[in-house]
Amino acid sequence: MRRVDIVTFHFPPQGGAGSLRLLSFARHLPAFGWKPRILTVGDLGGGAGDATLAERLPDDVSVERWFTPLAAWPYGKTSPSDGRRTRLVRSLVRRALAPVATYPDPALLWSVATGWRLGRSLREDPPDVFMTSSPPHSLHAAGLIAATAAPVPWAMDLRDPWESNRPFGVSGLRHAAGDFLESRALRNAACVLANTPRLAAHLAAGMVPSDRIVVLPNGYDEDEIEVARVSAHAETDGPFTIVHAGAFYAGQRDPLEFLAALAKAREVAGPRRGLRFLLPGDSAFHRKPALLEKIRSLGLEDVVRSPGYVPHGEVLAMMARADLLLLIQGQGFHLQVPSKAYEYLAVGRPVLAITGEGATADVVRSSAVGTVVPPADPDALVRSLITLLQRPRDPDPPPPPPTVLSRRAIAERLAGALSRAAAVKRVY
Repeated sequence: MRRVDIVTFHFPPQGGAGSLRLLSFARHLPAFGWKPRILTVGDLGGGAGDATLAERLPDDVSVERWFTPLAAWPYGKTSPSDGRRTRLVRSLVRRALAPVATYPDPALLWSVATGWRLGRSLREDPPDVFMTSSPPHSLHAAGLIAATAAPVPWAMDLRDPWESNRPFGVSGLRHAAGDFLESRALRNAACVLANTPRLAAHLAAGMVPSDRIVVLPNGYDEDEIEVARVSAHAETDGPFTIVHAGAFYAGQRDPLEFLAALAKAREVAGPRRGLRFLLPGDSAFHRKPALLEKIRSLGLEDVVRSPGYVPHGEVLAMMARADLLLLIQGQGFHLQVPSKAYEYLAVGRPVLAITGEGATADVVRSSAVGTVVPPADPDALVRSLITLLQRPRDPDPPPPPPTVLSRRAIAERLAGALSRAAAVKRVY
């Protein structure tokens, strides 16, 4: 069996889309002839913990957690054993180095240290291929360092576009440095994994030869979806339920526009059985005063419920029981698709996507249950909500459309890409 070493910042017990994607690779790649070795920072990357994900990891998968203080300090994390003086010194160092050590993201120093360590590991015990997965995109700096140190083919996994995830308030010089790092990484990778067809086309148009690009989307686990669907059949009563799973981001993915439209649609076509809007997830915006004030001002206190972070299996059950699933994708993100979109479409409940033209709209429109409304068109949003609130619940949701793949099928595609990458000579 061939071996692939995978470097990722996000992995169980962390929750979130990145952990789900990498967990699926660890679970399914052995069935297609590839043994994964996972190299990760552990649980200091800022994500919420989800012990249920760790339970799904096979016992024979090697997971090495390369912790260093460089992984923790950009996130303001300290060891419980650190004294007050140590915490103060680390805080001062963090503030001093932040302008140069947190671009393109706070994982940069850990990525650089990991790159040198990975290079030694690849020389001493070379796998057939090694792979870095982002975000955070600085992990590809680790890949670039390791690829220079050892003659092992490198696969570069872009779960999101690099260039559209730039931090705000950064100087042009630092953006130029980031662009140089990205171009060097793309040039040296034997294989680039793009998670949407639009991102693949964008890369092929100017950065990477098309024969080195493989579209590797996010997906869903068939067994988990089946369990969620079965649980949904047992609960058919209760209020009309809308679910948005995951984090919000101010100006990019926030529900303020939707809440205003929901209040208006409720006045016209409020369901007799009542209305409920569930927001499982944990982000700063969930606790933002502007959100809480918006809910109060619209008279939706009895509708909106925010239970905080919920284990992934329970979120899937919420999706399957929902009458409507909400997806919000802000402007400027036309090359990417939120991971939750694939699980939304897999459970087969109606999906309302507030998004412009792009990869997210493409995927949602591929399903009979999908409705796309452009941002900044409140009248269209109210009309769509009225229609959806009046639509009777389908007792037999449709299967996922062909554009939505299972994570096992995606792992099989990855195995093929790794096999081709193993035969590629690196370009310097």
